[in-house]
Amino acid sequence: MHLTKFLLFVFLSLFTTSFYAQSDCKDAIVVCGNSSFKGLIANGYGEIIDYTGGCGSTEYNSIWLKLSIKKGGTLGFIIKPESSDINEDFDFHIFGPNANCNSLGEPIRCSTTNPLAANLSSNHTGMTNSHFEKFEGPASDGVGFVEWLKVKDAESYFLVITRPIGNSNFSITWTGSATFDDPPIINLPESNTLDFIKSDFIGLP
Repeated sequence: MHLTKFLLFVFLSLFTTSFYAQSDCKDAIVVCGNSSFKGLIANGYGEIIDYTGGCGSTEYNSIWLKLSIKKGGTLGFIIKPESSDINEDFDFHIFGPNANCNSLGEPIRCSTTNPLAANLSSNHTGMTNSHFEKFEGPASDGVGFVEWLKVKDAESYFLVITRPIGNSNFSITWTGSATFDDPPIINLPESNTLDFIKSDFIGLP
């Protein structure tokens, strides 16, 4: 195997194995492109932050994502556990715009509704254009969805997704008109230098 291709293969292999282990704000995965993602893992206890604003909750079994907006518009998503068991409970909090890990502030959207306690027909959750609450939960309070965001060019947001009950992985589908920064560009013209631009690999298909 050519040295350049071998180094790229090794790098990508190492990167992929640790890719979904980010459970702290400072190590948040930067989302690129607008592709849907499957097999995401909410794993580890992260920073154990007690979010008292909006929905309440404690962070555990979490994954942090940083959403860097390229073109503004509406921003929503749907989180679907791989298991349809109504006991599988995923929560989320979103911070911004332009929050930083040292001063996140209170969430601007969050849902900590428990689908079983709320007698819901699905364990899906997220932000859509057909819901108008900004915060919901905990437990039986809510329907699993809140209102999506209106975002501007060059803004950034932190999204933390937690799984208080269950052990399923999950998928996330982005909705709305906003776009994220472009996926990284890998340039290997005449050397072995890897040129990763803008964001992490979560935007690559």
